[in-house]
Amino acid sequence: MRFMEISKYHGAEHMTINAYTNDIELSKINIKNQSRIADSCGINAYLFFVIYLIPNIFFVHSGFWSLVYCCLLTSIYFFRNMISDMLIYPIVLLGRYVQKYLSTRDPDDKHIELAIVGIEKLLAMQEKLEA
Repeated sequence: MRFMEISKYHGAEHMTINAYTNDIELSKINIKNQSRIADSCGINAYLFFVIYLIPNIFFVHSGFWSLVYCCLLTSIYFFRNMISDMLIYPIVLLGRYVQKYLSTRDPDDKHIELAIVGIEKLLAMQEKLEA
């Protein structure tokens, strides 16, 4: 994916989200100064479930215990700030590596412009829902 055009859009998305979450004005200049690595990237969730579901495949053969194991993993992932980052941190580091070297590239202006339009439309939709 690294050498595909979509990796530039992915990088622009991360940079725009990082600017938004840090309360920085959404302009091309400001977004260009943001990191294209985001801990909220879906690759972290994907890696977490792939790595921690491997024991389920080999060691948990009961349907009930598989369900319990999956629920436990989901809880750990989504409530990781309240439970323990020790289980998550190695996955986040791996996710950052994948983002930096495989799934994102430095975007051009057109990629950043599209990311800005996208987040502005999302924010407008959110305002309509909250009104």
